[in-house]
Amino acid sequence: MTTYTEEAKEEMKRADHLLFVTLKYARIVDVMYNIIERLNNACDIIVNEAVTKSKKIKETPKTQFRRVKIFRELLKDNKNSKIFIDHYIDLRKLKSNRYSKKGEYRKNVTLISIDEMESVTEINMDKLKDLFKKTFGFIEFFSELIESKKI
Repeated sequence: MTTYTEEAKEEMKRADHLLFVTLKYARIVDVMYNIIERLNNACDIIVNEAVTKSKKIKETPKTQFRRVKIFRELLKDNKNSKIFIDHYIDLRKLKSNRYSKKGEYRKNVTLISIDEMESVTEINMDKLKDLFKKTFGFIEFFSELIESKKI
């Protein structure tokens, strides 16, 4: 039987392969978007596990929006968690935004994320690697909290 934490780590392995192998040979924005999706999925799994295993919650909400809200409430006393939760919310926004391409098939391939307010965020290779590192930190940090039953 696999745990949620193992599933999240498997998603991170897939994202790692996409980032460091696939994107090296196929500089395509769709691959970058898939990496963001994988990172978001890994975080979703951890949030679901934390809310499901929490003894403070009587019933697990059906929507991810409500789970994130409860997740925030569970961790409001933990000062370190705010940075990771903000990162997770940024990832969710990136995933839901529409996107366009710049420099595809070139060294400086860039995913351009456009939100509903028409503000633009550019995701290049360096920014994508930074998102990967932060998500890895998110998984490690909250996995330890879940396993130690501090949530």
